[in-house]
Amino acid sequence: MLTKYFLFALVYQLHFCEYVSAARSCPVPKMLENGEMHATDFKFGNVVYYNCIEGYILKGLNRSTCLSDGTWSDQQQSCEPVQCPPHTPLENGKINLHHTGRSNTASVFGDMIVYECTKGLALIGNETGFCLANGKWTNAPQCKEVKCGFPPKIVNGFMVFALKISYNYRESIEYGCIANYILDGSRQITCEKTGNWTTQPMCRAPCILPIKRGRIFYNLEKIWIGDLPKKRILHKERVAFYCKNKQRKCGYPVLTQCIDGNIEIPSCFEEPSHFSYTFRSGSLPSEIAQC
Repeated sequence: MLTKYFLFALVYQLHFCEYVSAARSCPVPKMLENGEMHATDFKFGNVVYYNCIEGYILKGLNRSTCLSDGTWSDQQQSCEPVQCPPHTPLENGKINLHHTGRSNTASVFGDMIVYECTKGLALIGNETGFCLANGKWTNAPQCKEVKCGFPPKIVNGFMVFALKISYNYRESIEYGCIANYILDGSRQITCEKTGNWTTQPMCRAPCILPIKRGRIFYNLEKIWIGDLPKKRILHKERVAFYCKNKQRKCGYPVLTQCIDGNIEIPSCFEEPSHFSYTFRSGSLPSEIAQC
């Protein structure tokens, strides 16, 4: 009788194990958004483990077991972003909150805020802040009064309506240059949050062409050097001097440029003698056939 009972139990156990092992694998468990799943396989009795990436907190159990009926014991896990508390108001300024695509007002990991100071005050520090993975906000800036001293003078130039001794943050003044000098840089400088002015411009000098005789190409026309007022061209302007190809007996123009009072005469240029310039001007490189 005992042997018969033992055989029956053995057969039952074998059939049960065969039943469980044959079909009772579980489907691939759900993947966590902003999280990770760790498992070896998905057979009966095995366990998968869940955790969240930085900045997110696991809601629900951190594990789920494959049951004998082919289902998982728990599939309610989710990764929720870390929340930051309401930000402390910015003294003498305001905060604009930018949620990451949500309609609710709670601040969570990744949310950004933009700081703005009352007009006339300078924002010292980062203009933006973020909700961090530890549930804290990045350091807030400060709104402070900033002044710049009297604007610097420029050589061969002047300030337009500089009537104050000191200027507030973001206030500006303009510069101009005296006659025949060219302003190089921004006409306007601004008081920065550092208490310094932005880079001031410079007044660049004109060039006096260092020749007495010759013909040049300037402002889209040929002119005799004596017809150029004071033999002067302005900063960054270009002028062509005529040289002669002696082998081919033809003339050709060579460009050069005025840079802040300095101009380099092309090495091929030969200033004509007084006789050639006065009585044989038709033989000058500017007048003969061009190469």
